[in-house]
Amino acid sequence: MLGSFKQSALYQELNARLVFIGCFVSLGAMGFGFDNSWWGGALGLDQFNKKYGAYDPSTGGYSLPSEKQSAGTGTGSAGIILGCLAAPWLCSHLGRKPTLLVMSGLLAVGTVLEASAITSFWQLVVGRIVVYSGIGVASNVVPMYQSECAPTKVRGS
Repeated sequence: MLGSFKQSALYQELNARLVFIGCFVSLGAMGFGFDNSWWGGALGLDQFNKKYGAYDPSTGGYSLPSEKQSAGTGTGSAGIILGCLAAPWLCSHLGRKPTLLVMSGLLAVGTVLEASAITSFWQLVVGRIVVYSGIGVASNVVPMYQSECAPTKVRGS
């Protein structure tokens, strides 16, 4: 099996630049997984609920109201939709590499908004929309860019 792979066109065209581009550009998937999963864990944290929630006398603790939970959860999908709708226009008017820079900028700005939302829940929500917009752009532009970087002989392998 390994012998047949070494004889394939993909193996013959494989080089350090191609591996680097494939790995580096794919880091967005890791960011998506992280940002997609932290919200559920944060909702269960007492400190998070105390900071952004309201005191509930019936339980004697703090909890995040359901409308805030819904806003924080649903905005991720809204951001992805925005990014997916904007990505084709960005790619055709700016090109793939500049669109990757726009994507990186969205992710950076959104992360700063989320991290600096010390007292404002709604700033946290806006940060989630911006981050997820970057993820929506990444969902479109990363596969296109990776396929364009692949040598012509091995595209689609």
